[in-house]
Amino acid sequence: MEKNSRIFTVSLNTSLDRTFYTEKIVFGDINRITTGRLDAGGKGLNVARMLHRLGNKVEIVVCLGGDNGKVVARLATGEGLVLRPITTQGETRNIFNFIETCSGRILRINEPGPVFSKREKENLFRKLNSLPLGSSDILVLSGSLPPGLPEDTYQRIINQIKSKTTFITLDADGQVLKKGVQAGPWLIKPNLWELARLLGGKVTSLNQLVRYGYRLMKRTGLKLILLTLGQFGALSLSSQHLFWAKPPRVKPISEVGCGDAFLAGFLHGYKRNWALEECLMFAVACGTAKVLCPGTGMPSLKQVFSLKKQVTMGQPEKLNLSFCYNPEYPCKIN
Repeated sequence: MEKNSRIFTVSLNTSLDRTFYTEKIVFGDINRITTGRLDAGGKGLNVARMLHRLGNKVEIVVCLGGDNGKVVARLATGEGLVLRPITTQGETRNIFNFIETCSGRILRINEPGPVFSKREKENLFRKLNSLPLGSSDILVLSGSLPPGLPEDTYQRIINQIKSKTTFITLDADGQVLKKGVQAGPWLIKPNLWELARLLGGKVTSLNQLVRYGYRLMKRTGLKLILLTLGQFGALSLSSQHLFWAKPPRVKPISEVGCGDAFLAGFLHGYKRNWALEECLMFAVACGTAKVLCPGTGMPSLKQVFSLKKQVTMGQPEKLNLSFCYNPEYPCKIN
């Protein structure tokens, strides 16, 4: 990849993340907040925030509306981010994260987001089409879609943009991911449940993963699958390799945004022409460092490099994927 390659992220369903800590969540009783914080949120913004923390120049196409949108813009620019805003009439959504300090468990309550009008959709595609993308620049499409945007939105964006750059990353779920993959992005980053919904069934063995992954790549033109496994690390699968990077054991403070930090870490290394296994190890270090930060705060480069020393490469054939499914994660596949 060229030295001066740029990274653009897209945040269609931006959020104002309101994180609250309480000793224990008790339903039907009073829960007292010990501390709280506000962060500019949404997966596309989180990826950009982490890339910026790592020293990358990144620009964000971000949808903002109402008072919440103004707060998000202030928080994001306060971190030094460069925004390409799209104004919506509807209010930027809230995301409420309630973190139980005794267990580290998170109760997440997400608003759906503003309803996009026909005019706002047209403005979105005009803005994306005007991005100064070069052939080696990276475009990151990440997160859910707000009401009013159809499930094939990412698919349409990829088809529109891939004549400018083929380095398009997609991080989504459900039908949005299924339709987006059909357009042939360069990279996808599902977790195990998201991959199960994409493929129509749970992947419980490495042979299954390789077989289904190769089939998907051949059918769509996809080049790389980054599969995140939570405490078990992550796998990287292409037509030529399969790598597994394992994180050190840590006590999490907040797991919100870990996948976004992971993806940013991988792109940071790839942009610098690191070997893929080095990119994966650095990505796992970024995701691990993120769990040690409160709310959706992102770690520093120093924190990441400190943890990278403890990330190890494993032998994929020794990994039992059936043990890696988080039983608390929503498991609906169809």
